[in-house]
Amino acid sequence: MKLAVSGLMGAAALAAALVPAAATARDRDGARAMAVLSNPESQAALGEAMAGLVEALMQVRAAPFVKALDRADPGRRDRGIDPDATLGDLAGPEARAVPRQIEQRLPQMMGAMAGMAEAVDAMRPQLEAMAKQMQERMAGTVPNGRSDQADPADTPPPADAEPEVE
Repeated sequence: MKLAVSGLMGAAALAAALVPAAATARDRDGARAMAVLSNPESQAALGEAMAGLVEALMQVRAAPFVKALDRADPGRRDRGIDPDATLGDLAGPEARAVPRQIEQRLPQMMGAMAGMAEAVDAMRPQLEAMAKQMQERMAGTVPNGRSDQADPADTPPPADAEPEVE
């Protein structure tokens, strides 16, 4: 069940990515995200939390999920899954090592993400200038688009103007 194990590792990486995304949403310059990602205590705490989460998920009964999948797809056959089987049982014995792998690898992944966030933050002024330049070049070319210039078609005629006859 290598797919299940790699899926669990992917879920842990996704959760680690959400931490900087949430911090960046509140902190435009990304300094807070980089501080969280590069902080060894934050890395260890998140690694431990994710390992605990995966351990808990491994104990969840799998039968309700599998039965729901079987009902949702008429082409699937009833697998007759053991009602007491857990996600960990389905993932296989190698999945037992996943929580510890997450705890060990997540800090490294967070450190790498901190480096990437720092690089993106360093590029922010150039990206903003590029966006502004594109907006200026596109002004008036996109119907109902954002522009600092008014579109003459959107300007109402003066009250004393003669109606147009076509």
